Amino acid sequence: MKVAIYEPEPRICGPMTCAYHLQAGFRALGHECDVITFTRSGKPSITWGSMRKHIRWYWRAPDITAKYTDATEVLKSYDAVILSDVRTILQDKEAQKGTGGVDKDTPDYLAILERSGAKFTTALHGNFYPPNEVTFAARLFALPGFTGAAITYALAAPEASMAVWPGVTWLYSALPYQMKTEPHDDTPSPGTAAGITGRFIPNKGHHLLGVAAATGHVTGDVELWGACSVGAGPSQSFRCFEALTKDLGLPGTREGNEPETPSGGDIIRPHPWQVTGPRGMISYMGGYEDSMVTCQRLAVHADLTAATFSSGMEFSQFESIDAGCSQVSVESMWHSSFTGEVLPAIPVISGEKKLMNSDAGKALTASVGEAVMQAKAKSRKHRHQEAWHNRQELAHVNSPAKAAKRFTEALQ
Repeated sequence: MKVAIYEPEPRICGPMTCAYHLQAGFRALGHECDVITFTRSGKPSITWGSMRKHIRWYWRAPDITAKYTDATEVLKSYDAVILSDVRTILQDKEAQKGTGGVDKDTPDYLAILERSGAKFTTALHGNFYPPNEVTFAARLFALPGFTGAAITYALAAPEASMAVWPGVTWLYSALPYQMKTEPHDDTPSPGTAAGITGRFIPNKGHHLLGVAAATGHVTGDVELWGACSVGAGPSQSFRCFEALTKDLGLPGTREGNEPETPSGGDIIRPHPWQVTGPRGMISYMGGYEDSMVTCQRLAVHADLTAATFSSGMEFSQFESIDAGCSQVSVESMWHSSFTGEVLPAIPVISGEKKLMNSDAGKALTASVGEAVMQAKAKSRKHRHQEAWHNRQELAHVNSPAKAAKRFTEALQ
Protein backbone atom coordinates (compact mmCIF):
# COMPACT_ATOMS: atom_id res chain seq x y z
CA MET A 1 0.00 0.00 0.00
CA LYS A 2 1.14 3.54 -0.77
CA VAL A 3 0.21 5.94 2.07
CA ALA A 4 0.40 9.73 2.32
CA ILE A 5 0.54 11.35 5.75
CA TYR A 6 -0.84 14.82 5.06
CA GLU A 7 0.29 17.59 7.43
CA PRO A 8 -1.46 20.86 6.45
CA GLU A 9 0.62 23.10 8.74
CA PRO A 10 4.22 21.87 9.22
CA ARG A 11 5.39 23.27 12.56
CA ILE A 12 6.68 22.17 15.95
CA CYS A 13 3.79 20.14 17.35
CA GLY A 14 2.84 16.61 18.35
CA PRO A 15 1.04 15.75 15.08
CA MET A 16 4.04 16.77 12.96
CA THR A 17 6.44 14.77 15.11
CA CYS A 18 4.03 11.86 15.07
CA ALA A 19 3.93 11.87 11.27
CA TYR A 20 7.58 10.82 10.95
CA HIS A 21 7.37 8.14 13.65
CA LEU A 22 4.21 6.76 12.03
CA GLN A 23 5.94 6.80 8.66
CA ALA A 24 8.65 4.54 10.16
CA GLY A 25 5.91 2.16 11.25
CA PHE A 26 4.37 1.91 7.77
CA ARG A 27 7.76 1.32 6.24
CA ALA A 28 8.51 -1.39 8.81
CA LEU A 29 5.33 -3.13 7.64
CA GLY A 30 6.52 -2.97 4.03
CA HIS A 31 4.36 -0.07 2.82
CA GLU A 32 5.44 3.02 0.92
CA CYS A 33 4.81 6.16 2.96
CA ASP A 34 5.47 9.87 2.44
CA VAL A 35 4.87 12.90 4.65
CA ILE A 36 3.36 15.54 2.36
CA THR A 37 2.00 19.08 2.39
CA PHE A 38 0.80 21.71 -0.08
CA THR A 39 1.55 25.40 -0.55
CA ARG A 40 0.52 28.03 -3.07
CA SER A 41 3.98 28.03 -4.67
CA GLY A 42 4.69 24.34 -4.31
CA LYS A 43 7.91 25.22 -2.52
CA PRO A 44 8.83 24.39 1.08
CA SER A 45 8.84 27.28 3.51
CA ILE A 46 12.26 28.71 4.34
CA THR A 47 11.32 28.18 8.00
CA TRP A 48 11.20 24.39 7.61
CA GLY A 49 14.42 22.61 8.40
CA SER A 50 15.83 25.26 10.74
CA MET A 51 15.15 26.55 14.23
CA ARG A 52 15.20 30.24 13.24
CA LYS A 53 16.70 31.71 16.41
CA HIS A 54 14.80 29.49 18.85
CA ILE A 55 11.37 30.18 17.33
CA ARG A 56 8.92 27.37 16.79
CA TRP A 57 9.62 26.26 13.18
CA TYR A 58 9.96 22.53 12.60
CA TRP A 59 13.45 21.13 12.04
CA ARG A 60 12.52 18.92 9.09
CA ALA A 61 10.59 19.67 5.90
CA PRO A 62 7.97 17.21 4.61
CA ASP A 63 9.15 14.65 2.07
CA ILE A 64 6.93 16.18 -0.63
CA THR A 65 5.68 19.75 -1.01
CA ALA A 66 3.39 20.39 -3.99
CA LYS A 67 1.19 23.21 -5.26
CA TYR A 68 -2.43 23.49 -4.18
CA THR A 69 -3.35 23.26 -7.89
CA ASP A 70 -1.60 19.87 -8.13
CA ALA A 71 -2.96 18.48 -4.86
CA THR A 72 -5.76 16.43 -6.43
CA GLU A 73 -3.42 14.54 -8.73
CA VAL A 74 -0.83 14.08 -5.98
CA LEU A 75 -3.33 12.50 -3.58
CA LYS A 76 -4.81 10.32 -6.32
CA SER A 77 -1.38 8.68 -6.66
CA TYR A 78 -1.76 7.21 -3.14
CA ASP A 79 -3.91 4.30 -2.02
CA ALA A 80 -4.79 6.05 1.24
CA VAL A 81 -4.29 9.36 3.02
CA ILE A 82 -3.90 10.10 6.74
CA LEU A 83 -4.76 13.66 7.75
CA SER A 84 -2.41 14.28 10.67
CA ASP A 85 -5.01 15.77 13.05
CA VAL A 86 -8.70 16.66 13.06
CA ARG A 87 -7.81 20.13 14.32
CA THR A 88 -6.02 22.47 11.92
CA ILE A 89 -6.67 25.82 13.54
CA LEU A 90 -4.90 28.28 11.22
CA GLN A 91 -6.54 27.00 8.04
CA ASP A 92 -9.91 26.88 9.81
CA LYS A 93 -9.52 30.53 10.84
CA GLU A 94 -8.56 31.55 7.30
CA ALA A 95 -11.69 29.88 5.95
CA GLN A 96 -13.85 31.62 8.55
CA LYS A 97 -12.41 34.94 7.38
CA GLY A 98 -12.99 34.01 3.73
CA THR A 99 -9.27 33.89 2.92
CA GLY A 100 -8.76 30.18 2.21
CA GLY A 101 -6.10 29.40 -0.37
CA VAL A 102 -8.07 26.84 -2.43
CA ASP A 103 -11.70 27.83 -1.75
CA LYS A 104 -12.12 31.05 0.17
CA ASP A 105 -14.70 29.70 2.64
CA THR A 106 -13.21 26.21 3.08
CA PRO A 107 -10.02 25.16 4.89
CA ASP A 108 -7.38 24.11 2.39
CA TYR A 109 -7.04 20.58 3.78
CA LEU A 110 -10.81 20.05 3.51
CA ALA A 111 -11.00 21.42 -0.03
CA ILE A 112 -8.05 19.30 -1.13
CA LEU A 113 -9.44 16.07 0.34
CA GLU A 114 -12.87 16.81 -1.12
CA ARG A 115 -11.60 17.49 -4.64
CA SER A 116 -9.30 14.48 -4.69
CA GLY A 117 -11.89 12.00 -3.46
CA ALA A 118 -9.04 10.25 -1.65
CA LYS A 119 -9.75 7.50 0.85
CA PHE A 120 -8.63 8.90 4.18
CA THR A 121 -8.69 8.72 7.94
CA THR A 122 -7.40 11.06 10.63
CA ALA A 123 -6.53 11.22 14.33
CA LEU A 124 -7.11 12.96 17.66
CA HIS A 125 -4.01 14.04 19.58
CA GLY A 126 -5.40 16.17 22.41
CA ASN A 127 -7.80 15.68 25.29
CA PHE A 128 -10.71 17.77 24.15
CA TYR A 129 -11.88 19.20 20.84
CA PRO A 130 -14.61 21.76 21.63
CA PRO A 131 -16.94 22.58 18.72
CA ASN A 132 -15.55 26.11 18.34
CA GLU A 133 -12.06 24.65 17.69
CA VAL A 134 -13.15 22.03 15.14
CA THR A 135 -15.63 24.10 13.17
CA PHE A 136 -15.26 22.02 10.02
CA ALA A 137 -15.10 18.54 11.58
CA ALA A 138 -18.65 17.61 10.56
CA ARG A 139 -17.90 18.48 6.92
CA LEU A 140 -14.61 16.58 7.08
CA PHE A 141 -16.24 13.39 8.33
CA ALA A 142 -19.07 13.73 5.82
CA LEU A 143 -16.69 13.52 2.84
CA PRO A 144 -17.24 10.38 0.71
CA GLY A 145 -13.58 9.44 1.05
CA PHE A 146 -13.68 9.15 4.85
CA THR A 147 -13.55 5.49 5.87
CA GLY A 148 -15.83 5.94 8.89
CA ALA A 149 -13.10 5.05 11.40
CA ALA A 150 -10.32 7.18 12.89
CA ILE A 151 -7.56 6.92 15.47
CA THR A 152 -7.44 8.53 18.91
CA TYR A 153 -4.21 8.80 20.89
CA ALA A 154 -6.14 10.13 23.91
CA LEU A 155 -8.61 7.70 25.47
CA ALA A 156 -11.06 10.32 26.72
CA ALA A 157 -11.06 12.59 23.66
CA PRO A 158 -13.81 10.97 21.53
CA GLU A 159 -16.37 10.81 24.34
CA ALA A 160 -15.53 14.30 25.60
CA SER A 161 -16.40 15.76 22.20
CA MET A 162 -18.84 13.16 20.90
CA ALA A 163 -21.38 15.78 19.84
CA VAL A 164 -18.88 16.97 17.21
CA TRP A 165 -18.57 13.61 15.42
CA PRO A 166 -21.53 11.27 16.03
CA GLY A 167 -21.21 8.05 14.10
CA VAL A 168 -17.41 7.96 13.84
CA THR A 169 -15.77 4.73 15.01
CA TRP A 170 -12.72 5.53 17.14
CA LEU A 171 -9.81 3.12 17.45
CA TYR A 172 -7.23 3.68 20.19
CA SER A 173 -3.49 3.62 19.53
CA ALA A 174 -0.46 4.51 21.62
CA LEU A 175 1.72 7.20 20.05
CA PRO A 176 4.38 5.75 17.74
CA TYR A 177 8.02 6.36 18.55
CA GLN A 178 10.99 5.21 16.47
CA MET A 179 13.86 4.67 18.88
CA LYS A 180 17.43 5.75 18.15
CA THR A 181 19.00 3.42 20.74
CA GLU A 182 18.59 -0.32 21.05
CA PRO A 183 15.81 -1.47 23.41
CA HIS A 184 18.29 -3.66 25.33
CA ASP A 185 20.68 -0.75 25.98
CA ASP A 186 20.96 -0.06 29.70
CA THR A 187 23.30 2.94 29.42
CA PRO A 188 22.00 5.94 31.34
CA SER A 189 22.36 9.44 29.96
CA PRO A 190 25.85 10.90 30.58
CA GLY A 191 24.33 14.28 31.46
CA THR A 192 24.36 15.86 34.92
CA ALA A 193 21.70 18.58 34.73
CA ALA A 194 17.99 18.38 35.49
CA GLY A 195 15.87 19.73 32.70
CA ILE A 196 12.74 19.94 30.64
CA THR A 197 12.25 19.85 26.86
CA GLY A 198 9.39 20.50 24.46
CA ARG A 199 7.81 23.85 23.57
CA PHE A 200 8.38 26.65 26.08
CA ILE A 201 4.78 27.55 26.84
CA PRO A 202 3.07 28.12 30.23
CA ASN A 203 1.12 24.84 30.11
CA LYS A 204 4.27 22.73 29.77
CA GLY A 205 5.84 23.80 33.08
CA HIS A 206 9.27 25.10 32.09
CA HIS A 207 8.83 28.08 34.39
CA LEU A 208 7.70 25.78 37.23
CA LEU A 209 10.99 23.88 37.13
CA GLY A 210 12.85 27.18 36.83
CA VAL A 211 11.14 28.62 39.91
CA ALA A 212 11.73 25.38 41.86
CA ALA A 213 15.46 25.74 41.18
CA ALA A 214 15.49 29.48 41.81
CA THR A 215 13.89 29.03 45.24
CA GLY A 216 16.52 26.51 46.31
CA HIS A 217 14.66 23.22 45.85
CA VAL A 218 17.07 21.76 43.25
CA THR A 219 20.79 21.28 43.66
CA GLY A 220 22.90 21.43 40.53
CA ASP A 221 22.32 22.94 37.11
CA VAL A 222 18.87 23.17 35.53
CA GLU A 223 18.40 23.50 31.77
CA LEU A 224 15.14 24.65 30.17
CA TRP A 225 15.00 23.66 26.49
CA GLY A 226 12.47 24.35 23.78
CA ALA A 227 11.39 26.59 20.95
CA CYS A 228 9.22 29.53 21.97
CA SER A 229 6.58 31.32 19.89
CA VAL A 230 6.90 34.97 18.95
CA GLY A 231 3.86 37.17 19.51
CA ALA A 232 2.99 40.78 20.18
CA GLY A 233 4.14 40.72 23.81
CA PRO A 234 7.10 39.46 25.83
CA SER A 235 8.07 35.85 25.13
CA GLN A 236 7.30 33.28 27.81
CA SER A 237 11.01 32.62 28.20
CA PHE A 238 11.61 36.31 28.93
CA ARG A 239 8.80 36.34 31.50
CA CYS A 240 10.58 33.57 33.37
CA PHE A 241 13.93 35.36 33.18
CA GLU A 242 12.35 38.58 34.45
CA ALA A 243 10.70 36.79 37.39
CA LEU A 244 13.95 35.12 38.49
CA THR A 245 16.10 38.24 38.15
CA LYS A 246 13.67 41.06 38.97
CA ASP A 247 11.31 39.46 41.50
CA LEU A 248 13.80 37.10 43.18
CA GLY A 249 16.80 39.33 42.66
CA LEU A 250 19.05 36.62 41.22
CA PRO A 251 21.95 37.69 38.99
CA GLY A 252 21.53 36.79 35.33
CA THR A 253 22.41 37.62 31.75
CA ARG A 254 20.34 37.29 28.61
CA GLU A 255 21.51 37.18 24.99
CA GLY A 256 20.04 39.81 22.70
CA ASN A 257 20.33 42.63 25.22
CA GLU A 258 20.85 46.13 23.86
CA PRO A 259 23.21 48.53 25.67
CA GLU A 260 20.40 51.00 26.26
CA THR A 261 18.05 48.35 27.67
CA PRO A 262 20.10 46.26 30.09
CA SER A 263 16.96 44.83 31.73
CA GLY A 264 16.20 42.59 28.78
CA GLY A 265 16.73 44.12 25.37
CA ASP A 266 14.59 42.43 22.74
CA ILE A 267 11.93 40.88 24.98
CA ILE A 268 9.80 39.51 22.13
CA ARG A 269 12.24 36.93 20.77
CA PRO A 270 13.21 33.93 22.93
CA HIS A 271 16.90 34.66 23.46
CA PRO A 272 18.79 32.21 25.71
CA TRP A 273 19.65 33.31 29.23
CA GLN A 274 21.54 32.21 32.34
CA VAL A 275 20.62 32.90 35.96
CA THR A 276 22.75 32.08 38.98
CA GLY A 277 20.46 30.27 41.40
CA PRO A 278 21.07 29.56 45.07
CA ARG A 279 22.26 25.99 44.37
CA GLY A 280 23.28 25.96 40.71
CA MET A 281 22.89 27.61 37.30
CA ILE A 282 19.43 27.94 35.76
CA SER A 283 19.54 28.34 31.97
CA TYR A 284 17.10 28.74 29.13
CA MET A 285 19.00 27.07 26.30
CA GLY A 286 16.64 27.90 23.44
CA GLY A 287 15.33 25.60 20.74
CA TYR A 288 16.99 22.34 19.71
CA GLU A 289 17.16 20.24 16.58
CA ASP A 290 18.59 16.93 17.83
CA SER A 291 16.55 15.64 20.76
CA MET A 292 19.04 12.89 21.55
CA VAL A 293 21.97 15.29 21.86
CA THR A 294 19.85 17.61 24.00
CA CYS A 295 18.50 14.92 26.33
CA GLN A 296 21.95 13.41 26.82
CA ARG A 297 22.88 16.62 28.65
CA LEU A 298 20.28 15.72 31.30
CA ALA A 299 20.48 13.20 34.11
CA VAL A 300 16.82 13.89 34.97
CA HIS A 301 14.04 14.87 32.58
CA ALA A 302 10.84 16.41 33.94
CA ASP A 303 7.41 16.59 32.33
CA LEU A 304 5.11 18.92 34.27
CA THR A 305 2.37 19.49 31.68
CA ALA A 306 -0.94 20.80 33.03
CA ALA A 307 -3.66 18.13 33.08
CA THR A 308 -6.20 20.44 31.45
CA PHE A 309 -3.80 20.95 28.53
CA SER A 310 -2.86 17.37 27.71
CA SER A 311 -2.68 13.85 29.12
CA GLY A 312 -0.81 10.67 28.33
CA MET A 313 2.88 10.37 27.60
CA GLU A 314 4.35 12.58 24.88
CA PHE A 315 7.32 12.74 22.54
CA SER A 316 9.56 14.80 24.82
CA GLN A 317 9.31 11.99 27.40
CA PHE A 318 10.00 9.30 24.81
CA GLU A 319 13.06 11.17 23.58
CA SER A 320 14.44 11.48 27.10
CA ILE A 321 13.78 7.79 27.81
CA ASP A 322 15.56 6.93 24.54
CA ALA A 323 18.53 9.00 25.77
CA GLY A 324 18.57 7.22 29.15
CA CYS A 325 17.32 10.03 31.41
CA SER A 326 15.70 9.34 34.78
CA GLN A 327 12.09 10.44 34.72
CA VAL A 328 10.02 12.91 36.73
CA SER A 329 6.42 13.25 35.60
CA VAL A 330 2.96 14.30 36.68
CA GLU A 331 0.46 11.46 36.95
CA SER A 332 -1.68 12.75 34.06
CA MET A 333 1.31 12.46 31.69
CA TRP A 334 2.43 9.01 32.81
CA HIS A 335 2.00 5.36 31.85
CA SER A 336 2.25 2.73 34.54
CA SER A 337 4.52 0.51 32.43
CA PHE A 338 7.42 2.91 32.94
CA THR A 339 9.37 3.72 36.09
CA GLY A 340 10.15 7.16 37.50
CA GLU A 341 9.17 9.74 40.11
CA VAL A 342 5.49 10.58 39.68
CA LEU A 343 3.79 13.69 41.09
CA PRO A 344 0.03 14.28 41.37
CA ALA A 345 -1.54 15.85 38.29
CA ILE A 346 -1.44 19.66 38.11
CA PRO A 347 -4.75 20.93 36.69
CA VAL A 348 -3.44 24.43 35.91
CA ILE A 349 0.09 25.80 36.35
CA SER A 350 0.16 29.26 37.92
CA GLY A 351 2.46 32.02 36.72
CA GLU A 352 5.85 32.70 38.23
CA LYS A 353 4.67 35.22 40.82
CA LYS A 354 1.97 32.93 42.25
CA LEU A 355 4.42 30.03 42.32
CA MET A 356 6.85 32.16 44.32
CA ASN A 357 4.40 33.93 46.64
CA SER A 358 1.27 31.82 47.28
CA ASP A 359 1.17 28.94 49.75
CA ALA A 360 -0.09 26.58 47.04
CA GLY A 361 2.64 27.73 44.66
CA LYS A 362 5.37 27.28 47.24
CA ALA A 363 4.11 23.79 48.08
CA LEU A 364 4.03 22.83 44.39
CA THR A 365 7.56 24.08 43.67
CA ALA A 366 8.83 22.24 46.76
CA SER A 367 7.22 18.99 45.61
CA VAL A 368 8.73 19.35 42.13
CA GLY A 369 12.16 19.99 43.63
CA GLU A 370 11.84 16.99 45.93
CA ALA A 371 10.93 14.68 43.02
CA VAL A 372 13.86 15.96 40.94
CA MET A 373 16.28 15.45 43.81
CA GLN A 374 14.98 11.93 44.44
CA ALA A 375 15.60 11.11 40.78
CA LYS A 376 19.09 12.64 40.91
CA ALA A 377 19.98 10.66 44.04
CA LYS A 378 19.50 7.25 42.40
CA SER A 379 22.54 5.00 42.35
CA ARG A 380 24.39 4.20 39.14
CA LYS A 381 23.07 0.63 39.31
CA HIS A 382 19.51 1.87 39.73
CA ARG A 383 19.90 4.23 36.77
CA HIS A 384 21.14 1.36 34.57
CA GLN A 385 18.17 -0.78 35.58
CA GLU A 386 15.73 2.06 35.00
CA ALA A 387 17.19 2.97 31.59
CA TRP A 388 16.96 -0.66 30.45
CA HIS A 389 13.40 -1.11 31.71
CA ASN A 390 12.06 2.12 30.23
CA ARG A 391 13.67 1.50 26.85
CA GLN A 392 12.16 -1.99 26.78
CA GLU A 393 8.71 -0.59 27.53
CA LEU A 394 9.09 2.20 24.98
CA ALA A 395 9.94 -0.30 22.25
CA HIS A 396 6.93 -2.42 23.19
CA VAL A 397 4.20 0.09 24.09
CA ASN A 398 5.02 2.70 21.47
CA SER A 399 6.07 0.52 18.56
CA PRO A 400 5.61 2.45 15.27
CA ALA A 401 4.60 -0.75 13.51
CA LYS A 402 1.77 -1.31 16.02
CA ALA A 403 0.46 2.21 15.44
CA ALA A 404 0.71 1.82 11.65
CA LYS A 405 -1.20 -1.46 11.83
CA ARG A 406 -3.95 0.31 13.77
CA PHE A 407 -4.19 2.90 11.01
CA THR A 408 -4.47 0.19 8.38
CA GLU A 409 -7.50 -1.08 10.31
CA ALA A 410 -9.05 2.39 10.22
CA LEU A 411 -8.39 2.58 6.47
CA GLN A 412 -10.25 -0.64 5.66
